[in-house]
Amino acid sequence: MPRRKHTKQSIIQALQNLSKQLNKTKLSNADVAKVLSVSSVAYHFGSLGNALEAAGLERTCSHDHFKGRGNIFSN
Repeated sequence: MPRRKHTKQSIIQALQNLSKQLNKTKLSNADVAKVLSVSSVAYHFGSLGNALEAAGLERTCSHDHFKGRGNIFSN
């Protein structure tokens, strides 16, 4: 089966649909990877953050996934 070729517009639409489906304004790489090839997103937009902005969503900070974990180092 041939791979589907994504366009900028189809990626934006997929991100907006996923955002609505998950009820989230910030999508992670893991969220996006469920519906799109992250390499396709990077090819068209340079980064996931750029694609999220183009879709009218919030950029995900690389350190967001550490919030709420507390300190991992001790003195």
